[in-house]
Amino acid sequence: MLKIKTPQEIFGTIIYVLVVIACIITITGIVWTILDIIIPVGKTSLFLSLNLGFQIAIIASVLAALLFIIILFYSLFQKGRKVIIEMIFKKKFIPAEYKNRTGIKIATGAVIICIFAVIVGIIYSLILELTADTSSSKILINLSGGEIVLFMGISLFFLDALFIFLILLWTNGYYYILRLVTNLEKQ
Repeated sequence: MLKIKTPQEIFGTIIYVLVVIACIITITGIVWTILDIIIPVGKTSLFLSLNLGFQIAIIASVLAALLFIIILFYSLFQKGRKVIIEMIFKKKFIPAEYKNRTGIKIATGAVIICIFAVIVGIIYSLILELTADTSSSKILINLSGGEIVLFMGISLFFLDALFIFLILLWTNGYYYILRLVTNLEKQ
């Protein structure tokens, strides 16, 4: 039975579940894209023209693969969540004379805000570029169903990595900037 006690465990669980969902979507996109390459059109009509035994076998193999992936990720859940929690919320040693320095807190906040603004700007410009009537928006129109699902899976991986990076920066930014400033002070 899953028992979540701390906010860190909640974050670890959310991130792990998002990674699992991204993996399932990406694997589905890869298989679908391979099928699109092998059989560009008529997959549904080909499936419906098969006899009932082949249809059952195909559906059962897809469900078995999905079940295998879910069981695999479920068995890795405790270890995966623990690794994520340790990576993000690892305790850092800060000497007493450097704790709660206002200048470093301001610098940390400014860096986080700037990085967040850059990320929002890039995402916003990509959305504008893809919705405008340009050649880059026509690329998405020409994608097959499998390539769209694969693109969504990879995008979800990117968003997961971005989420982990921002949490890591938020929880450890003070320490990293403090280390940078103290190294500069020593020199």
